[in-house]
Parts: sequence; structure tokens; C-alpha cells
Amino acid sequence: MSQDPNIIEKVERVGGTSSQRINALSGDPSQTEESSQHFSQLVNNPSTQQIQAQHVVRHDEVKKIEAPSPMDVAQQVDRDQRNLSPKQSLDDLTADNDANLKKIVDMKETLVKNPNLQFTPLQEASGTRSLVHMDESLRIALSKVGSDTPVAKVPIQTDMSTPAHKFIGYLTSSQYQLEHLNEQISFLSSSGTTLSLTNMMALQMKMGIVTNQVEFFAGLLSKSLEATKTIMNIQV
Repeated sequence: MSQDPNIIEKVERVGGTSSQRINALSGDPSQTEESSQHFSQLVNNPSTQQIQAQHVVRHDEVKKIEAPSPMDVAQQVDRDQRNLSPKQSLDDLTADNDANLKKIVDMKETLVKNPNLQFTPLQEASGTRSLVHMDESLRIALSKVGSDTPVAKVPIQTDMSTPAHKFIGYLTSSQYQLEHLNEQISFLSSSGTTLSLTNMMALQMKMGIVTNQVEFFAGLLSKSLEATKTIMNIQV
């Protein structure tokens, strides 16, 4: 069976000449020498040496980051503390406290006027948890300004027969603590006394919690009022 010579010629062109393939397999000395010279030029190239030096420096830097000395840790902590700064002044806190105090008084008046206000079991549990959290946060806030939890000058509601009465008791306690806190902050401001950074940050955090709980309970009270009005309208 005869073969087409054109096919053989095409295959040889693709793979290269026979002498080229043999030189590649056997390792032509001239090509080996040329490759060696090229490698030497790359190694001795200043840019290559600079890259190697940078790699060594970066490796050392990584090792230093992974194992900081006690002095490095102390310096970093000092820098972090200096970068921290209270977001509010004592006067700003007093203004926020006044706003919360007004809302607490308004909510108390609403409950006093509606002693039989109905709350679902979930609303009662959520409201109780919210007011207890607010009361605890105020106690901690008072400790940060150097004051113990005061003894209430107003009688705390002892009648827990309805959710409204129970909520009035919690709000009365928080109202007095908030008033006492403002008095203590005013004293610190007038006397030029400054709080430590740690106490100031803790005070801001706790007062932020108080604001959130006031808003939460106000929303819960509003929903209860709306539900009660709806029921009364249906009965009428």
C-alpha cells in the first residue's frame, strides 16, 4: 500500500527535523552552555538580587509580627488607649438622660390612668425583662460615677396585681435612679472632676442600653393601648 509523501512531509514539519529532535533528546552541548549562561545572567542580575533581599526582609517582618515582644505589646496597648475617645461629654449624657426621664414619667402617667390595661403574656414578659434590664444598667451606671444605688425617696409600687401596677413599680425605681445619676453627673461637671476613660466608656454603654429599653417599652405600651382601644370599639 503506497503512502502519500505529502503526509510524511507535513508530520516532519510539525515535529521538527530529525537532527533537531536528536539534539534535544541527547542534550546538545551548545544548547546546554547557552542555558547555563542564561541562568547565570538571571542570578547575577541586580533586580533579581533586590527581589531576593526584599523577600528576606519581608520574611523577617512576618516573624516579628508573629512573635511580638512584651514591650511591643505594651506599646500597642498604650497606642490603642490613646486612640479611644468618649463619643459624648458629661453634658451630652445629661441631656440624653433628661429625654429618657421625660419618657419614663409619661409612661408612668399612662399606666396610672389605665391601671387595667391589658397585656398579652408575651408582652408582659418582654416588658418586665426590658425594665429589669434598664434598672440593672442604671445601677451599674451609678457605680461608674462613684455613687451607690440610692434609696428611693418615693414609695415603690407594691401592688403587683396587674401588669400595669408592676410596670409602674419598675419605672418608679428607674426614674429615681436616673434623677440621682443626673445629680451626680452635674456635681462632677461643676467640680471639674473627670472620669477615667474606662468608666466613661462603660457609662456611655450603659446609658445607651437605658435609651434602648425606654424606646422598647414605649413601643410595647403603645401597642397595648391600641389593642385595648380596638377591643373597646368592638364592644361598643
